Amino acid sequence: MPNIEIEYYSLITPEKHEELNQFLIQNAEDFGEDNKESYYFLLEGKTFKVVNNISKNSAKIVLKIGRIGEGDFFDETEVSIAPEEYENTVKIFTNILPCPFIKSFQERHNFNYKGVDISVKYSDEWDHHVELETLVNDLAEKEMADKKIFEVAEELGLKILTIKEAKALTEKIERESRQGI
Repeated sequence: MPNIEIEYYSLITPEKHEELNQFLIQNAEDFGEDNKESYYFLLEGKTFKVVNNISKNSAKIVLKIGRIGEGDFFDETEVSIAPEEYENTVKIFTNILPCPFIKSFQERHNFNYKGVDISVKYSDEWDHHVELETLVNDLAEKEMADKKIFEVAEELGLKILTIKEAKALTEKIERESRQGI
């Protein structure tokens, strides 16, 4: 199973959010609502989170090697947990990990359009935004994945954040939203 995630972001207006949702509902494979509460643990060089997928009644622990703003691809590993264990799992990690964390609620709707997974999202931290991603088995496939994502973004009128822009945004969010240590 592919586990290298090629991932990009675009900030959008509330109007573009609605327009994009309507277009994708009519023209893409619609995976539906995917609202989540997540705890993001701010570890050096890694993205570690505990996710309660409210819409799907599921939960998971996710480790990505890398962080937003430090690259556009991540080796990702997920472990499912029972939804009823979400709070206990969060309690364990907030007590044993020596790092700050961010608790975030995200409204999202997921689609697949022309081979690109698209999540149209809203959170207090990121405001209205879009995530475009695809999974590959090997980094040799990254160039083709990038091409596909950027073509879809252009067709949909989305401006992809550069790595530098994504880094500045995530650093701002971490300064303003961190809890814990």
